[in-house]
Amino acid sequence: MRYFYNSWHPAYKSHFGAIARNQSCQFTIRLPEETPLDEISIQDVPLSLAAEVTLSDVYEFLNYTFTEKSNNARTRARKVSALRGLYKYLTNNVGLIPTNPIEKLELPTAKQALPTYLNLEQCYDLLRTFDQADPNHPRDYCIVTLFLNCGMRLSEMSGLNVNSFRDNTLRVLGKGNKERMLYLNDACMAAMKTYLETHGLSSDRILTEDQSTNTRENLIFSAQLIPDNASVGIVSNGFHICRALHLAKVLGYKNAAGIPTKSDLITQPANLLREFFAVVKDFWLLH
Repeated sequence: MRYFYNSWHPAYKSHFGAIARNQSCQFTIRLPEETPLDEISIQDVPLSLAAEVTLSDVYEFLNYTFTEKSNNARTRARKVSALRGLYKYLTNNVGLIPTNPIEKLELPTAKQALPTYLNLEQCYDLLRTFDQADPNHPRDYCIVTLFLNCGMRLSEMSGLNVNSFRDNTLRVLGKGNKERMLYLNDACMAAMKTYLETHGLSSDRILTEDQSTNTRENLIFSAQLIPDNASVGIVSNGFHICRALHLAKVLGYKNAAGIPTKSDLITQPANLLREFFAVVKDFWLLH
């Protein structure tokens, strides 16, 4: 059984329960008036019907979603994007239909609303709501502090691990596998320090260096906090260890060892390219 359901426009509401006809396929079917649109299967709709859709049909459908379904502009824009992607695939990718009938279909204009945000006092109020007697307080406080100060997404936060931290920066992997570096302020560093202390690392063993903006500066400033002839472990990404150890040797570190961490293979080529230019810069600065 095949059918054509063309009652999405208000002007077609009188056709509910009447005959719907597709002339090219020579079939007719009577649709019950109470049949919801979402319950009508499209399994038997022929491809020729998709090729017969006109721009006016799509505009009628969008008008239906606006008047009957109360879809806002952003929702309608998503549906337009889906339709344009479908017809682009049918015409350009697989060539199942000769022309794209909705090639000139425009996206509905979405309202550019201001983002919702917390002011400074609201941020403090949020941080004060945590129960300090809760054993998970340091962890939760650290997470929310990073959210408030770094503006990262939930997916970026959930992807963090020990490899994401280097010096006073945080490497996050965002949408589309786009990597970006975030600089941690004093509030973030203090929250992370408290979290480490609750996991067995005493406060007198945590020396915070918060002035550096790169590896070279971090090694220079950290040398002022480290006793003479002390053994030093440099924790960093595997692709960065070689350069970090070379800088440490040039800057006078006698007992430095590298502790490499795993890196994301997806971003490895970009990281290696960036590391190459960093080596060139270090060579120029040191000579």
